[in-house]
Amino acid sequence: EYLSTIEKSAQSLMTMLNDILDFSRIEAGKLELDNQQLSIREVIDDVLAIMAPAAHHKSLELASFIYEDTPEDIIGDKLRLSQILTNLVSNAIKFTSYGSVAIRVMLEQVDDSDVHTLKFTVTDTGSGLTSEQHSRIFNAFSQADSSRTRQAGGTGLGLAISKSLVEQMQGEIGLDSDLGRGSTFWFTIRAHPIKEENVLFKPEPITGCHHVLLYEPQELSRLSIGHQAQSLGLKVTSFQSLDELQTYVENHHNYDLLLLSQGDDRLQRTVRIAESYLTQSPVLILAMAGNSNHPETLPTGIHCLLKPVARNKLLLAIQGMTSNTLSGTDVMQPAKAVFEKKLDILIVDDNQVNLKLLETILLKMNQSVTTAHNGFEAIEYCHQKIFDLILMDVQMPDIDGLETTRRIRNINNIYKRIPVIAVTAHALPEERKQILQSGMDDYMTKPVNTRQLVTTISHWTGNSVQAPDEPTEENLSRQVKPNLSPIDVEKSIKLAAGNQELAREMLAMLLGGLPEDLQTIEESFRNNLHEPLLDRVHRLHGACRYCAAPRLLEACLELETDLKHSAHLNAPNIIHGVEEVTRAIKELLDWQRSKEAEAIA
Repeated sequence: EYLSTIEKSAQSLMTMLNDILDFSRIEAGKLELDNQQLSIREVIDDVLAIMAPAAHHKSLELASFIYEDTPEDIIGDKLRLSQILTNLVSNAIKFTSYGSVAIRVMLEQVDDSDVHTLKFTVTDTGSGLTSEQHSRIFNAFSQADSSRTRQAGGTGLGLAISKSLVEQMQGEIGLDSDLGRGSTFWFTIRAHPIKEENVLFKPEPITGCHHVLLYEPQELSRLSIGHQAQSLGLKVTSFQSLDELQTYVENHHNYDLLLLSQGDDRLQRTVRIAESYLTQSPVLILAMAGNSNHPETLPTGIHCLLKPVARNKLLLAIQGMTSNTLSGTDVMQPAKAVFEKKLDILIVDDNQVNLKLLETILLKMNQSVTTAHNGFEAIEYCHQKIFDLILMDVQMPDIDGLETTRRIRNINNIYKRIPVIAVTAHALPEERKQILQSGMDDYMTKPVNTRQLVTTISHWTGNSVQAPDEPTEENLSRQVKPNLSPIDVEKSIKLAAGNQELAREMLAMLLGGLPEDLQTIEESFRNNLHEPLLDRVHRLHGACRYCAAPRLLEACLELETDLKHSAHLNAPNIIHGVEEVTRAIKELLDWQRSKEAEAIA
């Protein structure tokens, strides 16, 4: 979602930089509209997504209201309509210090030719404008505040261009404002609606979700989000305060999902509040855009959606959290996915566990799979044949995944275009950047699940697929009781795509290598050998991700992170990390011995 916002922001920046060109075309009478089918809701959601970080940085409420009689789709110029709204919303945010900015769309009239006149308004609670400012605000190179000490920048062309564009859409533009009482900029456009059956929005019942609770302290956002949830066919009970929410939850058990706004709190605190409600229902946190203090992972049963909330994203989020109920479903059944065509896929990894899992999943999808245990093998295979896709481990002995990819790219021109996807157990932000800059096209984080694999392959090869419905983490957690064992057997089977035999085989591989892992880690640490220690911890980290060994996984993750940040093995955090990893390994070996003793008995 952040990447999507970055892309839209880049487009917005290009639009701003093109203001001068647009103004020149308008003055020359050469600017033409490109009228095609567009979704009004999509245009507004995109504009708000771009503007959200700036608004939330000033703690401004950002909301949209599309009234029910407004057509879903119309014939119009999507880019130019977006440009007008972006100009108006951007100005509103610039000149509003506290309060809110809201977009509203309503149907004003329909003429005999079925041409709809739509009215858009952008209302803020900012400083407002004087009558003198009213008279010149739509003039070129004019700004409400033209002093040398003005706080808001810009070209002064935005409103002048917006006025010309609105007039080309056979509409009008104006504003209602008083100094100190906020402003409402409005404009109308005339357009033909799209009335085909397939574009009309008809909400269908969301499986497993009928009643949601909404906590949102800001009134406009509460109304907007509630309205969007209701338009999805959901019953909504809204709360302005956490006390009101708590009282309701204590006395009612008639809801399926909690929508919990971050409000003015830090996201970490909102997550802690969300955890307290998990025994009653899953929680969808409505988070502020631009928040850099987010946790690396979220507890099972908690998901995040960025504000301002878009209806389509809200629908997808709720469906993902509540629709995959496990009633009548055997979670041990392997997931099935069917691709349209058979691909030749190369998997490169020095860890046998990782190779085995990916190979098994892909073979079940009827794909052709070749496995390479190191970079040299991979390069040799690529000289022999052309693969459609390569899944490449990053950290390998001799030559790593980055160097292997570089050499493969240089084999011939075809391999310059073959998608290479990095597969890594753990990567710091700077390492992820290095991965993508090294010639790899994308990366997946271990443990790779079926859905992630299917989505990635489909995206990079264009090979469409019928993806399986996998049980979600939160639904698994409702069935599986807390597990005090160092191995979560149920989760191991899930990580093995539901294949019990494969799960047992991967666990056996992990356990079989533990004595050597323990010896290497202890000797490397004792002899102050940083690289061998990091390599072994990284390999072990990747292996236990697929075998659901939570305590060993956590210990390896922490130690690997510390080792990547520090070359000094005598640092207190490194010493502690090595102790934790060795303790977790010994715990697993003790567990294995006890299981073997039980089997003999």
